[in-house]
Amino acid sequence: PWLIGALGIIDVNSDATADYFDVLKRLVTVDEESSRSTRISMKASEKELQALGTAVCQKLASCPRPTSGSSVIDATTGVLCGCLKLLRALIENGGGDALAMGCEILLDCLDVSRWSELATKTNTRMFSSPFKTSLRKSDKVLIDLMGVVFDGFLSPGGSSSVVSICCDKESRQLGFDAVAASARSCSGSEGYLALVKRINGIVSQAAPYLRHRWGQVGGVEDGHLRSSSRNPSKYSGLRNQGCTCYMNSFLQQLFMMNDLRKEMCAAPLPEILRSSGGSSAKGIDLVGKKFSFQWDNGQSYDAMIEAYEESTGMHTIQYCALQVPVSGGNQLVTPDSVARLPAELPDEFILSEGRPGKETGVFELVTSKPGGENTGESMQSRSTVSDQIKESEDQSSARHLFEEVQRTFIHLDEGSRGRCFDPRAFVEACACLKLEFDVWQQNDASEFAMKLLDRMEIALKRWAPHHFRYLEHTFGLKQTKQKICKECGLKTNREENLMSIDCQIRGKTDIHEALETMCEVEYMEGNNKVFCDRCKKNTDTVLRTAISALPDMLILSLKRFDLDYNTFETVKLNSRCAFGQTLNMKKYTLEGIEATEKGSFSDDGNDPAPMDTSDDGDRQQMIDPLSFLPDDDYEYKLAGVLVHAGVAQGGHYYSFIKDRSSKGDNKWYKFDDEDVSPFDPSCIENECFGGKLKKEQKWPNGQVHTVESEQFANALMLFYEKVKPTDLPKEEKKEEKDEEVVRQKLADRKVPKTSGFDAFEPDVQRSNATHKWQTFLFDSEFQTFLKGLLGLCRLSRKEDTGQTSNSSDGFVSWQTKIVDMLLSFFFDIRLYAADKSLLNDWVSMLSEILSSDQESAKNLVQKLAQRTQSVSANWLRTYVAECPEKESRIAAVRIFAAAIRSCVEIEDEKLALIRWTSAWRDQLSSLKGKRFGKIPLPISLEGIFKSH
Repeated sequence: PWLIGALGIIDVNSDATADYFDVLKRLVTVDEESSRSTRISMKASEKELQALGTAVCQKLASCPRPTSGSSVIDATTGVLCGCLKLLRALIENGGGDALAMGCEILLDCLDVSRWSELATKTNTRMFSSPFKTSLRKSDKVLIDLMGVVFDGFLSPGGSSSVVSICCDKESRQLGFDAVAASARSCSGSEGYLALVKRINGIVSQAAPYLRHRWGQVGGVEDGHLRSSSRNPSKYSGLRNQGCTCYMNSFLQQLFMMNDLRKEMCAAPLPEILRSSGGSSAKGIDLVGKKFSFQWDNGQSYDAMIEAYEESTGMHTIQYCALQVPVSGGNQLVTPDSVARLPAELPDEFILSEGRPGKETGVFELVTSKPGGENTGESMQSRSTVSDQIKESEDQSSARHLFEEVQRTFIHLDEGSRGRCFDPRAFVEACACLKLEFDVWQQNDASEFAMKLLDRMEIALKRWAPHHFRYLEHTFGLKQTKQKICKECGLKTNREENLMSIDCQIRGKTDIHEALETMCEVEYMEGNNKVFCDRCKKNTDTVLRTAISALPDMLILSLKRFDLDYNTFETVKLNSRCAFGQTLNMKKYTLEGIEATEKGSFSDDGNDPAPMDTSDDGDRQQMIDPLSFLPDDDYEYKLAGVLVHAGVAQGGHYYSFIKDRSSKGDNKWYKFDDEDVSPFDPSCIENECFGGKLKKEQKWPNGQVHTVESEQFANALMLFYEKVKPTDLPKEEKKEEKDEEVVRQKLADRKVPKTSGFDAFEPDVQRSNATHKWQTFLFDSEFQTFLKGLLGLCRLSRKEDTGQTSNSSDGFVSWQTKIVDMLLSFFFDIRLYAADKSLLNDWVSMLSEILSSDQESAKNLVQKLAQRTQSVSANWLRTYVAECPEKESRIAAVRIFAAAIRSCVEIEDEKLALIRWTSAWRDQLSSLKGKRFGKIPLPISLEGIFKSH
């Protein structure tokens, strides 16, 4: 009992408990002969086994789930592994009776479903009937315990986590050993049947999203995954399309502005105009309509939507035949020759995701057929919408760009941790920005930032006025150019709305010197006098610039790219420009300059001239005139730095960003495209200021030389967040006089709209579920576990050949069900893996079982025939006609051949094959003559031959 009691006080993070658990395991597994030989009763009683089982389950329930990749690296699983070893021993020696209470504790703590309840329900996909007899109490416990270990400890976590409690190789192996022990210890085959049902459910859920995506590694989409050990961060990255780091670095800055991100994602856009991802891009409503699908090559092709499968979210499409131009003369390809070709096979995929190397996921509704004939319902739907919505080309492109911004933010925010998002659609939408170079080439990040914000304003101003005001309030600042007459003192202000402040840094050592340059006073005298509206003549005038309104997020753009007037080429200024963690903008504002100006006159009893520019040191006050302005209204904290590393002609952009979220603890991260890693803010000076870096080199003779090297990585944009953000001002109601504008606004209000959350969250949730189960299915320990089940079926077949046929009541043996499940896993999951090292072992074992088990072979052949009625689920089409990987094609064909050879030995199957072959021969013979060569050849039995 004291050993059992000690289990409760052991720290779950302890790594020195191996001997303790070994002792407990030996006490559980000791046999009667060992007890008699020592003349001491060492075998634990049933009561002691129950107490130990409860204690082990309590300790397992306290084992934490790692929250991120960094937690996995630091996690210690010694106690977890010891408990799993002990759990297996209890299962094998005490059965379900010893673990009844402990299993209930785990079910309550981990909140997983009871497999015993799921397994006893009829499932037409898996079983022709439920279990033949009611479950024994001990078997119920064992089946529920299987579910707890499988779903609670081995499976991935929540919607945005792919980390399981058993997070290392040893603990996962022991977890699967415990599951296998539970299945074996059941009095019948119910344990195996429940396990088959659960795995079949996971495979059927993940399989549709793997189709067309070959060469998968665990948890990777299209071969891209951010390694958790390489990037121990809670944030996801953005995939670089080659030269698009200038986009990624600024997008990640925007993404980390939490309130702004939520506001932008909540902004509504017309549902019918969303190009993809919205509710208008889903469901059975699209069946029968024609869409134009954009491909990776930049071309768009028309296709009809023929069907929709609700369980997978996939649409079946049929591409329309390309029109052959008729221009006369000798043509190698004519419309008649095209008509004789077999019809294009239909395709099935998720429209908003497309297929690698083919569709990009962007598509648009087509209003009419190429010949001008309307498409019925499609045309009617579009014409109704077009009556309500009128967009210019700029408005349409701006709306589409903003939609892609929403998609990117939501995927980054709610997507699974440990993978990067591919913003290819966003990059394509950025073509409307008209940057200096093509969007796929490197551009100036500051130019991209300002043009992107401008375009976002265009979309928001029309469809989401409140969110437009929020964006304007966040970044919008006002710069005032002031003209002051030195004779009459008349001040004339001209305000300009800006999104950032351009800072000239040539010859400047820090950001304050650059800002002071912006506020320098210019004197217009002599021939440069300026006309005064009050004096009605040209007078000596003072021109100055200041900030009249500050934003909540201040962007300072450092002008590092400048023109060399000797060579007339653009060069990069790598000179040092320092900046602090805080910035007070008081003295650069209009009110600050005016306060300083008034303070300089306070020593005189008489009011001075309106603009006294003399330099009198006696007028300096001991009290700073700016102190009367509250600091909180002008104080900023550094929130992010966008860095350029390289030269003017090329380089790389990345960002350093402070996490300002409620759980961020003000930590800093480096966002470098796909990679997101922690960053020490004390290194900002070395990483961002620029200038020259001194390095000491020690020569073999002992002399030390100091070498100066220019730093090519330095800050290009600074992001300062206001310490005391201001409230969004109330909207000023302006009466619109243009009747056309008023009518358009009224029409816009009637258009159904959806927010970015409504449009993209379902896709993200589905993608998260798919991602986490793909991670699980490609896990090496899970595949080893399945191979163990395959080996068990092979051994049991050799021992009992009578199990190969159905029993009299039609109930299929557990071995046949396991083989059926493993074949589904093999064709739908395993052959898509990049790792082909153990593929031959799988093929050999499956071929051996199919050769000796005619029932399993017959089931596979029947399934192959049934799946020919499907599109993407058709194994024959996938592996014979479409699979690009030679190893996977050969493996699949070998399994097909083994099953067919085994079935040929069955007399009924042999006769059916002879009848089908004869019918096919007769059908081809009937086509000879006039019709042969003028119509496409059939790809299946048709007409009177179909019955065969």
